Amino acid sequence: MSVVVKIEDLFTEAAGDGNVNELASLLEQGARINDTDKEGYAALQVAAKKGRDECVAFLIQEGADVNQRDSDGFSPLHEAAFWGHDQIARLLLRHGADKTFVNSEGTTALDLADEPGPSWRYCLHIAYYGTGFVGWQRQQQAAKSASGHDSVQEVVELAVTSVLDAPERINVTGVSRTDAGTHALYQYGFIRLASELQMTMEEFKDQVNAKLGNGRIIVLGVTIPTTGPSKIRSRYKKYIYYLQQGHRPDLELGKYSWFLGRRLDIQRLGDALKFLEGTHDFRPFSQGLLKPQFEDMTTLRTIISAKVVVRRNIDFSLNPSTCGTGDLVDVADLYHDRETTHKPVSDEHNPDDSKAVASGEHKKRKVESHAVVPVHFVCVELVANGFLRHMVRRIIGTLRPIGEGAQPPSRMQQVLAGEVAPGPSAPTKALWLHRTWLTQEDYDADCAVKE
Repeated sequence: MSVVVKIEDLFTEAAGDGNVNELASLLEQGARINDTDKEGYAALQVAAKKGRDECVAFLIQEGADVNQRDSDGFSPLHEAAFWGHDQIARLLLRHGADKTFVNSEGTTALDLADEPGPSWRYCLHIAYYGTGFVGWQRQQQAAKSASGHDSVQEVVELAVTSVLDAPERINVTGVSRTDAGTHALYQYGFIRLASELQMTMEEFKDQVNAKLGNGRIIVLGVTIPTTGPSKIRSRYKKYIYYLQQGHRPDLELGKYSWFLGRRLDIQRLGDALKFLEGTHDFRPFSQGLLKPQFEDMTTLRTIISAKVVVRRNIDFSLNPSTCGTGDLVDVADLYHDRETTHKPVSDEHNPDDSKAVASGEHKKRKVESHAVVPVHFVCVELVANGFLRHMVRRIIGTLRPIGEGAQPPSRMQQVLAGEVAPGPSAPTKALWLHRTWLTQEDYDADCAVKE
């Protein structure tokens, strides 16, 4: 069977290889200069990553958009700044590159820039409980003073800087940006040093953990990244949201889950989640993307898997191998009293919002009287190539009335189409960044193991 290679992929490949003649030839054959390849990258961005000065100059001359950004909000200037291609960065700026643009992590090109010269890069695998933190990203002093809390990034940076006895703060650039209160098992942070570590990576990890101290943040590993510049960002991420159910809440486990007293219908949740799978514009589920600096950022995302499972006795440790594990159960077996205190709304009988509000159906939140039902967790698992701000939490907020019977599963499709508003953002305390894959190869390897 012959393999069809698209001209966009050939075009970005030529840019990465530094082949100006091939770029010119492909343009004559119909390649469009700002089209993206199968990975979502345009030729100018690839050339800026790879340090291909002549290709960058040629592409700009031919009309390439110097401010074009990928799905993570990275522009050619971000790439040139991060990888120390100063000449390319200056060229982009002379031709109108906007240095104030922020990517999906809230980082500008200036934030990614470093002193010129050789450098060593290290990747830190970080896990943390989000309780008490303002999220991953370092806050400006005014915001920090108002909240009274630190960011995870700031705490890790202080520990790394102290261990290395550096005269200035060492920046730890995160792959993911989690909200205040969100927990993470697979946050990756990259550091750049002027020279090689004067200790083993295992010793460095142990010393950083000793500085971190209380176990709320743990560095699980330190490696030297060996992949290309595009691998600094995640390929896929997996979030799990834990909804606690049962006859009464477990307050200790409530630190990591959200208790809902009314029984959730697992079948209805699964039916609603099916509408999310595939590539869609998830702007209806996002927050904060209406600001001018985000106008040209795509809100298309691909959800590869959206499912719900029910477990008991879940491990909520910071060990990625065991966290989230527990006993799989059939929720029907947990409920001896099968009669419910409400009648679900089906797709065949779908009242409009005004009727739902008038009847008070959307506000029913009473705890059902199943005295024998033990604590268990409805786990909503989402795997995608990226997530927008508050996207998972608003999906959960939309799922809640569906699972409780106040809305039909098709409500999810209506929200996705922009016909009705999503539910409110669910609390962050039950949201976990469970897995981050930096490469397609890593993801495929994990899938092969599960199979």
